[in-house]
Amino acid sequence: MTTYLIYSDIKADRKVLKVATQEEWTEIMCSNRGLPIATRRFFIKDTIVEKESVDQMFIEVSLEEYRKWHSEHISSEKKRKYKMKYKMISLSSLEHDDCVAPMNSVSLEDTSIESAVIGELLMEQVKTKLSQWKPWAVELFNCLYDGEEKEVVQAFIGKHAITERAFRYRKTELRKVVKNFLQK
Repeated sequence: MTTYLIYSDIKADRKVLKVATQEEWTEIMCSNRGLPIATRRFFIKDTIVEKESVDQMFIEVSLEEYRKWHSEHISSEKKRKYKMKYKMISLSSLEHDDCVAPMNSVSLEDTSIESAVIGELLMEQVKTKLSQWKPWAVELFNCLYDGEEKEVVQAFIGKHAITERAFRYRKTELRKVVKNFLQK
């Protein structure tokens, strides 16, 4: 469902919003096309995604509010596209070791394509070494690498029929192997 909220009187000092019909919306959009920026009407778009439906709302705002929203919107779209293009990783579970700096201490300005490629190659080498070491090591590494969420940990424990104590032991051993590999 799409809702259009427009100013009931665009010349009034106190702006009051009202719900517009499709015809009113179409008329505003058509008349906006040829107008200079100073006389145009501006709208921000808000989208609400629910289980089975997507609701969109177009809200009329001042030029200043629109510019602020547009700037934030462009920035968030760039971040969204960046996240789709590159895999975001979490090394917070390994930050207690000296082998790897936590990802939150690295800014995007410090990274480059070369370091991203080197990081991916290093990850593949670590996973190869772990698969040669123990059959469950890569799965546990991925579990820790993704942030060690409780449901993931519980799924790992259930799948391998081990206790939490055994899980902690395996985690400690895995960290030692990764640390030794990265120090070479």
